[in-house]
Amino acid sequence: MTPGARLIFSAVPEVHSEAPYIRTATWSVLEPNGGSVQANGRGETATYTAPSTLGTFHLKAVSEYGTSRYVPQPRTVQIINPVGVSVSVNPTSFVIKRDYTGIAPESFAIVSPLTHRKVSWSVVEPGYEGSGLIYLTPHDLVNSCLILWDGAASIDRLPGNLFHVRVQSVEVPSAFALIEVQVQR
Repeated sequence: MTPGARLIFSAVPEVHSEAPYIRTATWSVLEPNGGSVQANGRGETATYTAPSTLGTFHLKAVSEYGTSRYVPQPRTVQIINPVGVSVSVNPTSFVIKRDYTGIAPESFAIVSPLTHRKVSWSVVEPGYEGSGLIYLTPHDLVNSCLILWDGAASIDRLPGNLFHVRVQSVEVPSAFALIEVQVQR
């Protein structure tokens, strides 16, 4: 994580086949000044907010059964400098053709080294994205995005033969990658 970022954690039984479902838990950060944690609902999940300082901190959840039967095991959270975050995409370029009828181009994004890997997708150049033009259809579960258009008429209305799709980390907006899309009419 980066300073000030938020991440949701879940309390999970250590032994799934024997332990009951955790319905409530008490959450804490073991180190002073190690960030804050707020239980969501009854505590089976909690939102951790990273501190402003870099370092390694430990988050602990204790279930309603306490420590007599289930020994809580703290989880490590590392807070890193946002400068070290990067976004990569695959593939990095596409060619879209006026009369193409195959599978839509799809690119996949990887955000490193963050746990929160969500990205946003947008067309960089004005006049390419919108009704009757290019539209992007992200799939958040696999961090991918389809580049779609409505046939030849959409391609003919584009203002040029080259545009870019910006893939940007939600947690660290300064980390992004570009996909080059060439248009063949």
